[in-house]
This record gives sequence, structure tokens and C-alpha cells, in this order.
Amino acid sequence: MTIGVLKETGAETRVSLLPEHVAQLTKKGHTVLVEPGAGTKAFAWDAQYESAGGALATGAEIFARAELDGFRRFNLDAFARFRIHAHARFAIHHAERAE
Repeated sequence: MTIGVLKETGAETRVSLLPEHVAQLTKKGHTVLVEPGAGTKAFAWDAQYESAGGALATGAEIFARAELDGFRRFNLDAFARFRIHAHARFAIHHAERAE
């Protein structure tokens, strides 16, 4: 399976997968595509993702190739790209409470 790790928008500082998770997934034979800077706000650097077996790819490449996309904060721009593809997609979405 090809899994995508997308860069978050706005003030979100979390990332859907850390490099140690990427290492576990790639050891099981999965391909993990990481958008450059996806983990920066969580102090996870691109080089760490690459060392863990992930491959850097643009957001557009991830949406085109990944079967599973990970992002924490769902936004309309991501949804528009998400709907373009005919194959099933899943999102890691954590609803934010209205304050």
C-alpha cells in the first residue's frame, strides 16, 4: 500500500506519522510518501523521514499516488483534491471542538 503524509495547514503542529512510524510501515513493505516539511512543526525533519524509508513527494504527487492519505486537519482545499480521484481514500481526521 502507498501511504501519504501531508503537510498540515494553519497553526496545526501535529503530523499524521512520525519517522519511527514510517520505519515500521516500510519494514512491512508499504511505500510512504512524505510532503516536504510535513513534520517540521512536530520537530520531525525530512532527512529523518528519508532515513526511515520514506520518500519525499509533492502534495500533488501524494494525492495522485497514495491509497491512504494522512492529515490531521481537514480543509476544503484538501477535500477538493481528495474528491478528484476515483479510488477510495481515507483521511485521519480529528474534529476540532468549537470553543
